[in-house]
Amino acid sequence: MATNTFSQGRLITLPRINWQWVGRWATLVIVVTFVMWLGDRIGDNPRSYVDVTIKGILVGAIYAIIAVGIVIINKASGVFNFAHGAMMLITAWFFLTFYNTESFNMVAVIGLVGITVFMFINMNTAFAFDKILLPTAWGFALFALYPVLVNIIANGIIGGLLRLVIPSLSANVLGIISSLIGGIIYALVFFLLLMSVTRFYMRVNNQKLLILSAVVGAIVGISGVIVVIIGASDGLAWIIRIITGLVIALGLTPLNPLTQSKDENVLALPYAILVLAGFVIIDLIAVDLFARNASVAGLGLTLTILITAIQGALLGFVLGFAFSLSYQNWGKVLSRFGIGKKDDEIIPYNLTSIVIAIVAGAVMVFMMTISGEEWRLIRALVGAVVIATLMGLCIERFSIRPLMGQPIFTMVLMTLALDRIFVGLNNFFFPTIDTKIPIFNDLSGLGMPRNYEVELVNIIPQIDRALRIPSASVLIFILASLTFLAFILFFQYTSVGLSMRATAENQVLAQSVGLRVRAILAVAWVVTSLLALIAGVLYGGGNSIGPTLPGIALIVFPAVLLGGLESVGGAFVGGIIIGLGQLWGDQLFRSEAGTQLVPYVILMVVLIFKPDGLFGQKRIERI
Repeated sequence: MATNTFSQGRLITLPRINWQWVGRWATLVIVVTFVMWLGDRIGDNPRSYVDVTIKGILVGAIYAIIAVGIVIINKASGVFNFAHGAMMLITAWFFLTFYNTESFNMVAVIGLVGITVFMFINMNTAFAFDKILLPTAWGFALFALYPVLVNIIANGIIGGLLRLVIPSLSANVLGIISSLIGGIIYALVFFLLLMSVTRFYMRVNNQKLLILSAVVGAIVGISGVIVVIIGASDGLAWIIRIITGLVIALGLTPLNPLTQSKDENVLALPYAILVLAGFVIIDLIAVDLFARNASVAGLGLTLTILITAIQGALLGFVLGFAFSLSYQNWGKVLSRFGIGKKDDEIIPYNLTSIVIAIVAGAVMVFMMTISGEEWRLIRALVGAVVIATLMGLCIERFSIRPLMGQPIFTMVLMTLALDRIFVGLNNFFFPTIDTKIPIFNDLSGLGMPRNYEVELVNIIPQIDRALRIPSASVLIFILASLTFLAFILFFQYTSVGLSMRATAENQVLAQSVGLRVRAILAVAWVVTSLLALIAGVLYGGGNSIGPTLPGIALIVFPAVLLGGLESVGGAFVGGIIIGLGQLWGDQLFRSEAGTQLVPYVILMVVLIFKPDGLFGQKRIERI
């Protein structure tokens, strides 16, 4: 009891107010008053509120999938992912693009799947991406400069001087001179590209690199002369392509110190094959790009510069990748097959994951290139899954992993930056209008009617007409629930899920017992991207995708906090509650107050009484 003493010495006793008791009674009074008011409103039109309740549950299932995706990243790394809505938008647009595409370019498909497989295999390694990205950037810049220099020097300066001295000079002679000068410039550009590739490695002979570049430039120049004299043909193009690729592959292989090591010379053949195959595929890509854009008027030299720059960037990537991979324990990987040097060291590559990734990549390439209208949904699903997987791996590798050890707030700001980047990319590549994904338009093939009719007259006599529930909404709810169930089974009963839970508890302790934390975080981001894809496609199939879709994730944030930041099951319950509250608010206030106001009011009330959420873990900080 609190006491107070006056100057006369008389003791006064004051009652202590039990504020917890007062708060509970005040809450009870407010709830009873609200229920009485709500009952009066429902009594006027019970049919509308029952209909809104059903729709709220159906919408809440999608919100639950979004919430689960946000919770996963928070559990794995402690980061609140503000880019989830933008990830939904861009993956849903890719799904729709693949769905509306009749066929895919084989080279582009192989490249996309190949990069994804490469990122998957290396998600647990400290692969030297700078040794690949730098040659890629140099290749883009140097090969963009190549046609400009040829045009200025050969066609401009030297060609102009020759026409002044010999006015009767034929076009073929000028073409031959231009081809020879182009070969000289190509040799210089190629030498600088090789320097950007090999500058990271010891014992690479630069004089031999210069000789190799001169030989390649001579082949380019001579092949240009042959084309001028006898004309171009597919057969000649293939001969030149193979010869140039072989010269580059066979010339670079002896210059790579690792391929010439006594213990590692088994790497020479795969290294040469990789360089040759890469050069041939890149040249085919360039030819395809020229053929596709040849009819575009007004591009001229600009088109040549752009495609040549892309060709140079890809060539730099392949050369850098081949050199780097030969220094990333190829010998130890091959020793698992009984090839080359035996080594008892633990290597960063897992043979099982490599085989699975390659086989899965081959299957995906096959499924993405199947023609036929009946396969369009399969092509769209596989293509979107590849994009989502690549997105998750790239986010973890290039934006989150470099910030490991930094304050969590830094990573949160990174997700905000990613959100704006994805929105900007979406506005650049895709339309900025609301578009529906037409996968649920006709469900008659599944034996489902257009609408399900539910009779409630025996339960609620005031509802004398049957409620109509769109079958598309029912199917979306079923798919969302099955996705959540599949994820729960994955999270609870697989070794990967167990590793994710262990990493979520304590990354340092998980790493100390041998768990590959980097790989687990990469898997977490891939799972999040796949959940974003599923949520975006389901939402776009029931409503539409457009510039407002990322805002849906902001509505779902209260669901995450409501269920508990570390509770996957709580995320599902929170999604259902927020879906119900949103649509009930819209119905009660006859406006968008439910969307803009009710989710956050519910969140505020719950957090006042349960700060950790309905199912969140209460942590005790000890000093």
